[in-house]
This record gives sequence, C-alpha cells and structure tokens, in this order.
Amino acid sequence: MVSNYEEDRVVQDLVGTCNDAASYCGVRDRLYPDRKAMGYPFDRAARSGVDRLANFLTPNMAVQSISVVHNDRTVNRTG
Repeated sequence: MVSNYEEDRVVQDLVGTCNDAASYCGVRDRLYPDRKAMGYPFDRAARSGVDRLANFLTPNMAVQSISVVHNDRTVNRTG
C-alpha cells in the first residue's frame, strides 16, 4: 500500500530504539510511522462476496507489479 506521507505522517521525537523494524512497527513506545492502524488495510475483513482480487478492488485501488531490491548496507538517519 502506498499513501500520501504529508497526510499520514506522525510528528514525534525519535528518541528510543528502533532495532531493525522501525519502518514496519515504529519506534518502541512511540506512534506508528503513519496515522493508519497497524496492518491497515489488511487488518479489515473483505466485503461480503469477495472471493478474488478483481472483486476486492475499488476505484481508488490499482494493481502493479514491482521489484524489491535489497542492498545490504546501513544508512545513517539525518534531520
């Protein structure tokens, strides 16, 4: 899922530990990285009668093939 960061961002200090999963779970004892519920939109049941992807999609959704590339490096946070 892709959303608008400027609408969904959470302004908070980042003091604390994030270990390896800050982008997924957030920083310990802080809010998630965005305003959405943890797991959104996959934390909700599909509409009644949805048994395939074509039935699940709504006008504001799209399906896109992507490539995920892992670079084994660490980038220091700035800002």
